[in-house]
Amino acid sequence: MSLIFTDYGALKCPSCKSEFLHQITTEVFERDEDAIQGLHVTVTRQSVITDANIQGSPSGRRQGLTIEFKCEACEHKPSLSIYQHKGSTFFDFK
Repeated sequence: MSLIFTDYGALKCPSCKSEFLHQITTEVFERDEDAIQGLHVTVTRQSVITDANIQGSPSGRRQGLTIEFKCEACEHKPSLSIYQHKGSTFFDFK
């Protein structure tokens, strides 16, 4: 799904188009190209967890970042992913 912004740059909910999205969880995936393990960091309001499990990475080969939101208007929980693949950087909003 494509990213949708307000006129002043705020991200909109892909479900209801509300701009009131709250960041819930952020995950960072770091690894060498095609490595089976790497560094996985999960940040929530209450904790920071690190491990080597990169199974949830949005990139099949390199680094990635995922931010889970909660929409104030419709309770939808969209997820924004930024990831690298073959030298290109992609955005994905689900």
